[in-house]
Amino acid sequence: MTDPLAGLQFDRTASVQVVPLTGPPLVINPPTPSIAGFQPPELEVSFSVSKQIAPHPQTADVRVTNLSPVSRGLLASLAATTARVPATGPWLDSRVFAATSASLVAGYRNATPGVLLSGALLRATSRHVGTDWTTTLSIGDSAAEIDQAECDQSFEPGTPALEVVRYCAATMGL
Repeated sequence: MTDPLAGLQFDRTASVQVVPLTGPPLVINPPTPSIAGFQPPELEVSFSVSKQIAPHPQTADVRVTNLSPVSRGLLASLAATTARVPATGPWLDSRVFAATSASLVAGYRNATPGVLLSGALLRATSRHVGTDWTTTLSIGDSAAEIDQAECDQSFEPGTPALEVVRYCAATMGL
């Protein structure tokens, strides 16, 4: 007889916390499976995180299975929301950034789970796969800011290139 619980990794947890610039946060936290009688959860979270030593944005793709239509629509609209921040110092222009942040938290239930990645909610796409809906959330730390960064300035002829590069880097928050 095959053990129906073989291969399952109990006591692990993962959740996603999505925090818009305005409004209440959305926490995606699947229920704990019932061991007696084994009732698998309808809502499942899986993820892949890309971490690098190089100075590039860290990213995560989080897949959530069977979110409600309302939650899928809310996440898609939150991922598409951006905001413009006014200039905050000399030589700084206003910047566009993702208006919704997201955190991926994972670990074991009997210990305090840790934040694996916290950053901007870049995309939220949903696909109908068989009988399930799978929503993929793309999260990046500083990715939206770097992607949306702008530098719009004219310089006098003969301005040293280093001065132009420093201005653009400061303006773009790099």
